[in-house]
Amino acid sequence: MGLRVRDVVDILERAYGNKAKEYVSVLGVENFKSLRLRELSSGQAQILTLLVSLCKGGLLVLDEPFTHLDAYTAGRLIQLVYERGEVVLATHIPEEAESVADYLIVVDNGRVRWCGSLDELYSASVCEVFCERFVQPEKLFGDSLVVSFGRIVLVKGWEPNELLKIPGVIGVRRSGVRRVYAEIRNKR
Repeated sequence: MGLRVRDVVDILERAYGNKAKEYVSVLGVENFKSLRLRELSSGQAQILTLLVSLCKGGLLVLDEPFTHLDAYTAGRLIQLVYERGEVVLATHIPEEAESVADYLIVVDNGRVRWCGSLDELYSASVCEVFCERFVQPEKLFGDSLVVSFGRIVLVKGWEPNELLKIPGVIGVRRSGVRRVYAEIRNKR
């Protein structure tokens, strides 16, 4: 036989009442309540997992929670997460972080490169550096590296003329994270 989504929903509704019913409705779980757990698509499984987490309450730690979700469902979930407030979100998609975060920690190659509010990140005075393909930004710039976007990196604490002296650097301009991020997002 196997457990069905409706069985999980029944358990949640008995345990958490109206809160569970609201999340079931908002996340669109009714659309696949008759499926067995083993029949769920990756997106449906993700929704069900998030439903359980949302119902339980407390601090949510979410790793790439919007992966495998269609845009509409991801949008609804982003709104729920934002309203909830107590969330640690790990994502590679800046728009997701932007939509729910009050405080950001930018990690690049396993190292914390930035901590602060979204406004602080966007208003930071940084240099936009264009590198040759062979350049390994973390080795060149160390703790000055804010974030790496392939051949474009952002560094803080350097003057443009100093950066131009580094082998592998082919261009530099004073910048801000918001402008660079907007350019990169538009190139996708």
